[in-house]
Amino acid sequence: MKFGGTSVEDVAAIRRAAQIVRQRLRQRPVVVVSALSDVTDQLLEAGNTAARGQLQSAIETLQALQKRHEQVVHDSSETADYERLHPQLEADFQQMRELLRNVAGFGELTLRLQDHLLGFWRVPCQQDSAGCIYPFRTGRRVG
Repeated sequence: MKFGGTSVEDVAAIRRAAQIVRQRLRQRPVVVVSALSDVTDQLLEAGNTAARGQLQSAIETLQALQKRHEQVVHDSSETADYERLHPQLEADFQQMRELLRNVAGFGELTLRLQDHLLGFWRVPCQQDSAGCIYPFRTGRRVG
């Protein structure tokens, strides 16, 4: 099963996706969650902006994405879980900022760098015995 875009655009949508997975637990589904709604387009724009030498603008786009992801994790987490997960989320976005700096340094968004940038959020998700899915690189249980 693959979820992405509007099917994981916010906490409510992620919980609906988790419910779909729970309903199919006996079938032992493989679950993949890709980017939240509009994230792929925003990442591409940030990469292309960095390639045009406008690194600060690209970083600002990434900061807005980070804020959105932090809000989703915050809204779907207990306080202790959020405090544990936030540093990992920050580390992930730091890697993406470094990638944008590399793009700006090269002056182009090569296919390899584009794949790396876009593939950052397309990771296989785990599922526990209750059917909860982990849609972020942080491994946060949602649902």
